[in-house]
Amino acid sequence: MQTTANSPTTTIRGGAAARLYRPAGLLMAVTFSVVGLIFLFYPDDVLGFFDALSPRIGLPPVGEAAGFYLILAVAYMYVVTLLAAGMFLRPANATLPVLLINAKAASAILSFGFFAFRQPALIYLANGVVDGLIAVGVLAIYWGAHRISHEPAHLGGGNLHAHVH
Repeated sequence: MQTTANSPTTTIRGGAAARLYRPAGLLMAVTFSVVGLIFLFYPDDVLGFFDALSPRIGLPPVGEAAGFYLILAVAYMYVVTLLAAGMFLRPANATLPVLLINAKAASAILSFGFFAFRQPALIYLANGVVDGLIAVGVLAIYWGAHRISHEPAHLGGGNLHAHVH
């Protein structure tokens, strides 16, 4: 795997792990997107499934979704914190801001969607505005800091040269 200028270069070694790298990535991408859609469209059913299964294996049901979705929200904040810290520590790595832009734009779009189609709650509107502004701000910084090439884009666009050979 090659990275952008001034970044360390990582090479994928041969063997079974190298052969599994891309298929595993594809499998995880498909799985995460399907599970994300299930969480989006059937959040109560997810909890209901696990609450129904819990007594069968000797565990109490949770009964409320807030705790589980709080775990996911904190994990998301952890990942976007790592992306932002990575921008500071490795400014030549153009992949990090692209991932952060995607994360914040997705959060903003989902928040505006919830506001428009589920409930016009202030928290949805506020999160949509804040995360949308963060996405636009990081995009502006990215455009200013990284020369954009006209090569085929990877991971969302720009001067990203991460290729698996």
